[in-house]
Amino acid sequence: MRIFDGIGRRLDQSARLMDKLDIVLPSTTVNAESQIRNVMWRCVLCRHGDECREWLDVPDAGIPAFCANAAFFRGRQQASREARSGH
Repeated sequence: MRIFDGIGRRLDQSARLMDKLDIVLPSTTVNAESQIRNVMWRCVLCRHGDECREWLDVPDAGIPAFCANAAFFRGRQQASREARSGH
């Protein structure tokens, strides 16, 4: 079904974005699961899919201003850096 194909593409795009930003998702707690579910739905429903795909192809680009998940991604980037450095 086309609708499921579109959802799958958006979820793949979200995963590529997190890989590009070197984001590690929080461990699975009820709160973390809720946050991740909200992030995924914002990606699925986002109106900037084409812009996001273009952004994904630009090396070393920062988190795009149009991203509805920008605050979450910035927070996760920081948490991921701290976890890797042991702080």
